[in-house]
Amino acid sequence: MEPGAMMLVAAHGWDLRGAAAVGMRTAFLERPREYGPFHGAERAADAPGGPAATSSDELVRRLGC
Repeated sequence: MEPGAMMLVAAHGWDLRGAAAVGMRTAFLERPREYGPFHGAERAADAPGGPAATSSDELVRRLGC
């Protein structure tokens, strides 16, 4: 399968940048409590390229699935 036929959905910009570097499509899925209630996590507004969402339902809608 060609890389452009796949999409990596991740909550970390470094994962998405790596996937994009090899030609994969990317989408960011926010996980605000990933590090617990008192620590910040990457936000959809800060995501590199591709669609970004705060829930899997929102991501599905953004992708038109």
